[in-house]
Amino acid sequence: LDAGWEIDLFGKLQAGVTASEADLAATRAALEGARVSLSAEVALAYIDLRSGQQRLLIAENNLKSQQETLQITEWRRQAGLTTSLVVEQSRTQVQQTAAQLPQLSSSIAQSRHSLAVLTGKTPEALDQQLAETQKLPQAPQQLSLRFPADTLRQRPDVWQAGEQVKAALARVDQAQAARYPSLKLSGSLGLGAATIGALSGGSAVAASILGGLSVPVFDGGALRAQIEAQIAALEQSRSSYQTA
Repeated sequence: LDAGWEIDLFGKLQAGVTASEADLAATRAALEGARVSLSAEVALAYIDLRSGQQRLLIAENNLKSQQETLQITEWRRQAGLTTSLVVEQSRTQVQQTAAQLPQLSSSIAQSRHSLAVLTGKTPEALDQQLAETQKLPQAPQQLSLRFPADTLRQRPDVWQAGEQVKAALARVDQAQAARYPSLKLSGSLGLGAATIGALSGGSAVAASILGGLSVPVFDGGALRAQIEAQIAALEQSRSSYQTA
């Protein structure tokens, strides 16, 4: 059996763990941001669908009323109570309203297809739920308002930017700790014997523990350059956080 340990003398290993945890938190924040964006797209597509259905219903009612008005206007012209110009004006209104129906139907179909894509379903699977015309959803009358700073911190992109700053700061500490000595220990435990029967004796047990201290001396400025690179990454993360 062999094992090895590195003593975290100057916090290099802990800084690496902190940076990895911050990266994980930033990834979770990015996932939450994607979920928020998806939810917003679904909500907008649903509102467009219901709005289109309402407009289509209004247009159909207007068309029915205008057709009745056109019929009455034609009767009045036949009775000599109005002119042909008024009849043509009524007919034009009917034609204009009728021309809107295909456009509104196409808009509704597009919204339904968008909802299908966003929810991972086929348009036919949503027909039963969305075919019936309903009113537009209304926001709650009373919204729970918080302090602007608290509301801002809840944004996933701000959360992600903050975690990226934490990760960059930890990597600066990790790069600085890499300039200092590191202590590593290794140990081994095993059995050795000339015959199988001798394995049960205490003399067959062999164990060893070794320790080594390594110090970076000649690195050609690589460690210093690594620190400067991590500091630059930290400043970039801070700038992104401030502008989020």
